[in-house]
Amino acid sequence: KNTFGAVNSISSLKTPGVPTVPSGQPQQDTDANGKISTASLYMPPPAGKIFTLSTGFKDDNTMGMVTSVGELGYIPTGIESSNLDIANNVTVPTGIPWRTLRLQPSSQGTSVVPDWAFMDLFSAPVIVPVQARGMFAPHDTMEAGRINVNAQALPYGDPAQFTPALERKLPLTALLQGVPKNTGIALTSAESQSIAGNIYNHTLAQGVPNGKSYPSAATLPSLYDSPGEVVEIKGVADSGEDSEAIIRGISNLITARGSVFTIYTIGQAIQETRGGQLRITAEQRHQTMLERYDDFVSGTIRFRNVTFRDLTP
Repeated sequence: KNTFGAVNSISSLKTPGVPTVPSGQPQQDTDANGKISTASLYMPPPAGKIFTLSTGFKDDNTMGMVTSVGELGYIPTGIESSNLDIANNVTVPTGIPWRTLRLQPSSQGTSVVPDWAFMDLFSAPVIVPVQARGMFAPHDTMEAGRINVNAQALPYGDPAQFTPALERKLPLTALLQGVPKNTGIALTSAESQSIAGNIYNHTLAQGVPNGKSYPSAATLPSLYDSPGEVVEIKGVADSGEDSEAIIRGISNLITARGSVFTIYTIGQAIQETRGGQLRITAEQRHQTMLERYDDFVSGTIRFRNVTFRDLTP
């Protein structure tokens, strides 16, 4: 909030955001009502401190470290520059004040790289207890503990071919459960299930602007090229600058390229009758989870058996 008395006479905060941005320039940070937002002016607590907000939410920074690549959405990108280049006597386009890296649906075409694309280039540190290192950091080339947003079990997830379709939305629902949806208010169970379904089915945001599908999703509607692409999905970050809290909550826990996959096998013992009929006399179902990783020593791709179990019908 303003602590210097009256609001600056040339301040554009809380004014309609869209008209202040020239056509073709990056979008302004606005709230759900289209007003220029102050959400990104919020300063996280200093290292070693905890702030308790008026909503009761505890903003914990006792570790003094970046915990999510989504926090880079606080980085400011727009400044109000001089509108006159004195040396060359030409007009200089003004910047976009108050703007930060945008982790919301992009208004530009899919040929323009959106701000959220950078999320695929960074990773926040994860403190792994020594006792759990084999689970969270099994190999130097791997990063465990992430949910793959490309979770559809194709082709069995296509309702046009299979009724009922096979759905695997529970991991995404668990990921969203309890995540703040804005500054200090957590998603409810119903909201977590709804958003998880939107991510799973690649349901795009509807608003200003609408969410968009990027190259790979043109052929496979459920496929994400980057974990940052979930910001284009309905309910994730389409309610203004404050809604980027969801991305800060999940960005360090999702991936678009998982290294662990599951194989299901069925073995049957078959007997042929005298009449030429085949009869199944025994059946065994098995589930095996494998990890694919890069072995730096040999320079080859290797596979590790994570777990296996027998299944019953």
